[in-house]
Amino acid sequence: MSFPHYKDKHKLRSVTTAKRFLKGKDSKLLEEMPKSVILSFNRGFTKAILKEYDNEKLKLGLFGEVHKLKVKTKDDAKANVGLVSGFGIGAPITAGLIEELKVLGVKNIIGVGTAGSLQLERQPGDIIVCSKALRDEGTSYHYVKAAGYGTLSYARPSLKLLQFIVEQLKKDKVPYLLGGTWTTDAPYRETRQEIEKYRKEGIVTVDMEASAIYVVARKRQARAASLFVISDIVAGEKWKTAFSSKAVSDSLMKAFDVALKALANPKV
Repeated sequence: MSFPHYKDKHKLRSVTTAKRFLKGKDSKLLEEMPKSVILSFNRGFTKAILKEYDNEKLKLGLFGEVHKLKVKTKDDAKANVGLVSGFGIGAPITAGLIEELKVLGVKNIIGVGTAGSLQLERQPGDIIVCSKALRDEGTSYHYVKAAGYGTLSYARPSLKLLQFIVEQLKKDKVPYLLGGTWTTDAPYRETRQEIEKYRKEGIVTVDMEASAIYVVARKRQARAASLFVISDIVAGEKWKTAFSSKAVSDSLMKAFDVALKALANPKV
């Protein structure tokens, strides 16, 4: 059985749209929305960032809020970057968020969050730059069809954003690994057989949003990329967790700093 159930849905026009929903809403959103944003999936991470930077809070439509960050680039010019938070986790809600952000003029999106490792050699706190995302969630297939029966379907980030992120990591001498992720809707249904299969495919992490972020952003002509911090290890005999560890929280701040600098690049 193909998915979505309605054949060739990808070619059809949607009745419900973010543009229609946001029509007539607070005009300040459209006027003041930053052109580049960082997505935060973690409350503690969000609080830590907002303690570090002065910001102006803007309420989004259905999905969360954006904080315009008051930061400066090296040439003392203001960086037009925002932090988006409070929208939850998972592919469906993140896809809706990206739809609204694009209508409001956002052009560049970097997700910064945690992910599980499929590789035993990785450690909590390791930073992963997501080079591709296996589409094992349902949302992205309502936008772009599958690769074909029996073929793994991948979504890919903006090469331009990926380049800026990697350049910044190297410049700041932050250790990182470039690798793929497995995006799933069911975090409590990650089976040993799947983990082993995708590990052999060279996939490094498992997450819940990346493939939807990439597909929806590309469909709506925005650029997107993702940075992960390893928070748990799902490879091996037992699930090893370190969600609240200092290594993870410290690396999330490093990843945010890299994303912020990448988006503040005048060439973005």
